[in-house]
Amino acid sequence: MELLLLHLKIQENTSVFRCMHQLQNPSECPWGVKAFTGFLGENKQAWKQYDATHLAKEYDGPKLEILLDQGGDDPYLTDKQLLPENFAASCSSNKLLNLNYRTQQGYDHGYFFIMSFMEDHSTLLLNTFVDTVSFVMFSLGNLTRNVYI
Repeated sequence: MELLLLHLKIQENTSVFRCMHQLQNPSECPWGVKAFTGFLGENKQAWKQYDATHLAKEYDGPKLEILLDQGGDDPYLTDKQLLPENFAASCSSNKLLNLNYRTQQGYDHGYFFIMSFMEDHSTLLLNTFVDTVSFVMFSLGNLTRNVYI
């Protein structure tokens, strides 16, 4: 959750973000309410700056592709602690966010879940990085060619 929160708050100039098994809406789940009350007090308005679902509604940075994988058999999902459906609704209401939310049946949030889908996430990041580097190299190549011609 921390990386997703940080990314939505800082609005870093990147075009892709990937995450697995995130607690997306802590101000609405039992565990999050308990934690936020203990750390931040009773003011629920103050909680929103630490809740990815609320930040997604207000996000106004560069267009962002988000890949989110969630284990379909995760007990925290069935206990309504993660609330990815709320995050998905916030993303769908914000034209700057494109969420690819995948529920992976037969998985919880453990090692085998992470390792089974890590390649997809790594490939996404690598492709984004290669596209960015290729664009920069192309731009630098044109700049160099223009300087020396």
